[in-house]
Amino acid sequence: MPWLAIAVVVVIGLLVLGALRPRCAVRIVAGPRGVIRAHGLSRAQHAKVDEFFRNDLALEQTVTVIVNRSEHGGLHVKVRGVRHSGVQQQIRNFLKIIL
Repeated sequence: MPWLAIAVVVVIGLLVLGALRPRCAVRIVAGPRGVIRAHGLSRAQHAKVDEFFRNDLALEQTVTVIVNRSEHGGLHVKVRGVRHSGVQQQIRNFLKIIL
């Protein structure tokens, strides 16, 4: 019986942590053929981002971009899956222009 109480406490704790965790403002998953998934973009922004990833970047693998708003109104951009810092900077600069 005590294991049941422990399990209930753990489940409630996980639910509370999930509710309190900050969500990203924009999440983009893109590959060599363009955007695979995008969350938090309008249709116009989605079209621009898709065109950018298809035409302006030569991606070899899947890239994940997570964008959060900072407290001061700026953007905090994380790029995963790109090894070259120049490509990461291109993605950051483009997103700062359109968001």
